[in-house]
Amino acid sequence: MAPAQPRAYAALRGPGPDEPEAPNPRRDDCMSSEERAARERLQRAVEILETLDGELTAIRAGLPVSEREDVMYAGEEDWDFPTEARSVIECVRADWIGPAIRDLRETATFGMSGNDAR
Repeated sequence: MAPAQPRAYAALRGPGPDEPEAPNPRRDDCMSSEERAARERLQRAVEILETLDGELTAIRAGLPVSEREDVMYAGEEDWDFPTEARSVIECVRADWIGPAIRDLRETATFGMSGNDAR
């Protein structure tokens, strides 16, 4: 027979298959109105960033690819406006907007439905 685990250990491992899940004080029914409002504002901010991301994607798609883009990327020729704009848009989307959308979306739902793995 295996020795009984301390209560603290049981709390860390979570409920077993036949045990009910412990109440989560961060769930929607326990949220303050301020917390609910902040979560809604974060979600709106995510939507705004997604709109911006779509707009930047459309701008980039509308710019022509320079026939000399490979030479420009190699540093053998100065960049033209379409190459510069396309490159900057790619970087902004990948380095800033995408991560911001991801992080703000996760934060808006933090503590709900098990989304608190930090």
